[in-house]
Amino acid sequence: ATNAVSLASLKFNKLKFQYEMYRDKQRDLAEYKEKMLQAAFQEKQLGAVNKETPVVDYKAAFEQQSYEMN
Repeated sequence: ATNAVSLASLKFNKLKFQYEMYRDKQRDLAEYKEKMLQAAFQEKQLGAVNKETPVVDYKAAFEQQSYEMN
């Protein structure tokens, strides 16, 4: 009877371990997917401003505008 209990305990612990490994893997996968989504979004945002996009100098434009108003 002791061997049967030990065997059942071993089987349970093995299943528990496998479940925990699966759970951790799923959590890591979810974190990885989230990070990939964030990286893709950042890439998209950075890609929106390319080399041809002129950099607007707001301060100079504002000074020019206020100069023209006077």
